[in-house]
Amino acid sequence: MECWLALGNFATDKTRLILAGDPRLLGPVCTTQVLSGFGLKKSLLHRLISIENIENDPRQMIQLTYNYRSHPAIVEFISSNFYDDTLVAMNNTSCCTLPFLPNPGFPLMFHNVNGKQRKENNTWANIPEAKVVIDYVRKCINAGYKPEEIGVVSPYKYQGKIIRSRLKNSKVTVETVEKFQGSERKIIIITTTRIKRLGFVAEDLRFNTSVSRGKDLVILVGKEAALSKFSWFKNFIDACRNNSSTNAGGGEDDIEISEEEDNVETSEGDGEDGTWEMLENLRIY
Repeated sequence: MECWLALGNFATDKTRLILAGDPRLLGPVCTTQVLSGFGLKKSLLHRLISIENIENDPRQMIQLTYNYRSHPAIVEFISSNFYDDTLVAMNNTSCCTLPFLPNPGFPLMFHNVNGKQRKENNTWANIPEAKVVIDYVRKCINAGYKPEEIGVVSPYKYQGKIIRSRLKNSKVTVETVEKFQGSERKIIIITTTRIKRLGFVAEDLRFNTSVSRGKDLVILVGKEAALSKFSWFKNFIDACRNNSSTNAGGGEDDIEISEEEDNVETSEGDGEDGTWEMLENLRIY
């Protein structure tokens, strides 16, 4: 909407509009289904490239294809799943040979955790997943990575709070993916938290944004049975399995939880729950 305000107030018949960005990363935060129905959940750039005569016309759209950030295998994954195999890896110095990895040298890893999700004040946590994430963070630090080189992507405020409180290292960034946009870390660890209906956690652009922040290593922690219902998660897990880069198991849930709480689910689509969680983390309302 901000683009249209600028055009409406300042544009003339000689004005040329130039948009820069990545339409395959996170779009705008949309708080109502009505606005989503009008396409406002997608960025203006995303909507423009869906028009065939714009997307296929090099005079109107130019895609930058060189990736100087990530390990070639990370680039290969995001390129094949989100960019139609158009990206070219240019970083040949990024490598990860941590000894605790199932396949040292391969920069993608999946850890399957059959944990329990819990809800508090409209936000979610998964204690066993949190314990696995913390364990990997500590192992990375012990192996020589600096805390500020590690990022933990947590979709929910409750999960992030638990990880931060138990990790006791303020230099490790533990935030939602919105806070990571435009930045990078040598190691990215993603906790998906939910084990049933994933809601906004399963959005493809959200996952692409998370994975593409990593330079040397990306570790995905979650429940395979829930994640594998979505092609981008399944392809990530398959890539890890094909390269012997998977692990399983996790810590016990050390906070008492009732069966009723464990079975609580949000309304269809998890839209309202997810939207207000994102807004709270962004602090824009």
